[in-house]
Amino acid sequence: MNITIISFVSSKDPIYPLFVSTIIHSLSNEAKVNTDDHPDVVHILGAWNPKVFKKLKHYVALKIPVVYSPLSGITPWMIAAKRRKIGSLLQFYQQKQAVRKANSVVAFSRSEAKAMAKWRKKENLCELRNSIITHRYPSSTLAAELLAHYQQVIASHDRHIRLQIEDQVQKLKIEDENINILLQKILYLKYQQHRGYIPIPLLQDLTQNLIEREMDEDSFIQTIKDLKLLKFVSFLQNKMAQECGLTEGYMPVPLKE
Repeated sequence: MNITIISFVSSKDPIYPLFVSTIIHSLSNEAKVNTDDHPDVVHILGAWNPKVFKKLKHYVALKIPVVYSPLSGITPWMIAAKRRKIGSLLQFYQQKQAVRKANSVVAFSRSEAKAMAKWRKKENLCELRNSIITHRYPSSTLAAELLAHYQQVIASHDRHIRLQIEDQVQKLKIEDENINILLQKILYLKYQQHRGYIPIPLLQDLTQNLIEREMDEDSFIQTIKDLKLLKFVSFLQNKMAQECGLTEGYMPVPLKE
């Protein structure tokens, strides 16, 4: 698992800089943390900060699952203080949107979890302990619980994307089931490209399916033209030729296209 941890905490804070570094160190024993440009999940920590909102919006737009932790920034007294501050209406709206748009929110205190439960569904809200201030809760336990939560978030996000793609293909009402299956795989690869990286195993899977599945190639080509996927499929064919040994005889799109 590739994990990107992004934090926006003051160096003057007595607790949270150490807490974030502890999380990173503990997770690094079990996964790749902040070492890859193509994360499976992003965990953003911090609150009431324009950089938090910008980063969260960026990764949500890329359709990379985002876990968000305000680090005690959404306690009832903090919310009340921010709402009283002059000119804070936009910031308050942005903070609420950050909580709502993340795939999941992890709170490290009961009061914060209770406050955020008013802003989003409880099934997308997870409460864990702060291992820095709770000595009976070691950092190794926190890391294990975070990893389990990340896996759950990734799996849920992936199911959602695949269901969206399946629904999109079903609406086309194509009778050839092999074309439907290939379209779903191609659209999933398009989603991966949008995230910035196409995994080789997915290319290998599509290669195998192109070799094994019989279909009406004219109907397939017309369909991908209608979906404006012709250039992308040509791009995939070149990648599969280079990475997976796909030969021209199994390429549905003629090379001249």
